[in-house]
Amino acid sequence: MADQSIWAKPWGTLQRWRRLAARWRTFYPALKVNLWQMRMVRQVRKAQRQGNIPVLFYLSIWGHCPFILPIVQELRKQAPGIDLYLAIDEPGGHPDGDRLGISRDRWRSLRDYLPIRGFQMFVTPNNNMEYWPQWPRKVCIFHSQPAKGVNFQDRYLRRFDVLFLLGPLVRSAYEAFARQYPETAAQLRTFDVGYPKLDALARGDYSRQTILAGLGLDPAKPTVLFAPSFGRGTSLRVFGESLLQALNDLAATGINVVVKLHPVMHNPQCFAFHCGGKNWPEILDACASATCMRGAGNVDLSPLLAASDVMVTDVSSAALDFMLLDRPVVYIDCPEFLAMVDQPGTHYSHYLEAPARDLRVADVGRSAGLVVSGLEEMASAIRRSLDHPGEFSAARRKIAEQLLFNPGHAAEVAARTLLELVGGQETGDGGRRQATTEGAEGGRRTRSVVSRL
Repeated sequence: MADQSIWAKPWGTLQRWRRLAARWRTFYPALKVNLWQMRMVRQVRKAQRQGNIPVLFYLSIWGHCPFILPIVQELRKQAPGIDLYLAIDEPGGHPDGDRLGISRDRWRSLRDYLPIRGFQMFVTPNNNMEYWPQWPRKVCIFHSQPAKGVNFQDRYLRRFDVLFLLGPLVRSAYEAFARQYPETAAQLRTFDVGYPKLDALARGDYSRQTILAGLGLDPAKPTVLFAPSFGRGTSLRVFGESLLQALNDLAATGINVVVKLHPVMHNPQCFAFHCGGKNWPEILDACASATCMRGAGNVDLSPLLAASDVMVTDVSSAALDFMLLDRPVVYIDCPEFLAMVDQPGTHYSHYLEAPARDLRVADVGRSAGLVVSGLEEMASAIRRSLDHPGEFSAARRKIAEQLLFNPGHAAEVAARTLLELVGGQETGDGGRRQATTEGAEGGRRTRSVVSRL
């Protein structure tokens, strides 16, 4: 009994400390977030007192960073006092994130940012945002040309006040949406801004030799770019590893093959839902180790477009971006995916008569390329495209003319329009606004882009 009484008090004290430690571990993450939010509130208020403009950019994944990077860089030129913050839902970091010049202390999830007031503008390329932010001037800049029919969904667009449209094709899709949902459209202001992500491509800033040499590939060899989309019915979900092996076999014949997976495929949080449970970056690394085939990583696609002679894709809007260069596209047919797009009552573009065949949705230029249904047919189509790059050129150019407002100058226009909106200088017409650059070189259409590139 004596021995038990000796240890009873220390043991009870130890148990109490263990319970306190467990409670601390439970509450510490929330306390840490609260302390960070208090610090951000002070920084936002300080910016306001100094006459600066607090602006919050939001990315759901790091792969969307190239869509905002040119705008951020241009904002810093036009308004050096602007105070920028970054909401990013994907954990970890990314080299493009550092290029934004936003302190890492300001990289937090949108959920953490939601309680903070004082931001004068909220800007995102995520047009399918789940949250409903309460800040004024919520601007969607979009992260692709229309491809899967999900760019204009009423339940998401209701969250925004302003839309920056990429070009005549997106304008046409929006107008079809507006006819179907006039109440939502009446609350939105639209600006014909352009596609800042493609400014450098439109200006011809990239060097093919530098890009391919950086991948360890010979610039003298023909180069094929494989840029698939994601989701049920798309090419990798249908053909799996055999598709990568077919491209690897092609690379073994002396053709450069560059594989640029969709940014979603690099996010482990998306493997189960969007990738069929597969880690495609890991599979690609194992497949592309011994030939002229390279995985590009989670990088900006635009330089790879400039370095490639032929693109292979399924329903990715990257095919439309590639048509700005008037180069061949080979499409792997996706009947299962296209059947979903045309199915009534889905979240795809049900406000269009035939979404799967509409260039504004899932067609992504298939009428201006070769459509194949199997891997052997794909290899033959690639060789045909390399041998006859001018085939379908007229059709590609016709599509390219519909893609961009302000080619090469969209970031400049976007930054200026954002500053006008936050400064209360907007026109107040409640509808369409032509946001264009001055001078002939920065004109609104894409015709000159195709001819230059």
